[in-house]
Amino acid sequence: MKYQIISEILKNLNSRPDLKRKLKIFALVGGIGFVITLGLTIWAGVAVYNFTKTKATEVMQSGPYQQQIETAKNQVINLPKLQVLRCWTQVQNLMLLQPWVDHTAAANLTELKIACLDARPPACEGVDCRNVKQTTDKNEGDSI
Repeated sequence: MKYQIISEILKNLNSRPDLKRKLKIFALVGGIGFVITLGLTIWAGVAVYNFTKTKATEVMQSGPYQQQIETAKNQVINLPKLQVLRCWTQVQNLMLLQPWVDHTAAANLTELKIACLDARPPACEGVDCRNVKQTTDKNEGDSI
């Protein structure tokens, strides 16, 4: 069926040379337009990349930003290490409904932070100390 339609279109084109010529011109102009558009797109991409690269280099080599980069590097080095196993266990526990019913969202997120970043809660006094004692992990004996 499709071949019959295609063959009829080709017969009509062969029988009308003016239509065939117009179709060739249309295809040629469309192809040239596509190539020019593609070339301009590539040129624009390369120009944006080069501009961004030079501006980033200028900013990175300026004085105030060098100090900010150094302080950021020092802060990244001082970040606590991620405790993968404890973090994964805590995430699995928080996927259940019960921890969200028993504790507030802030308490659950604090426990997650403590488990993943090996952070310890600040020393507690008075009423706050009860909350910290309730979050003691019975398996490890550590605060989570």
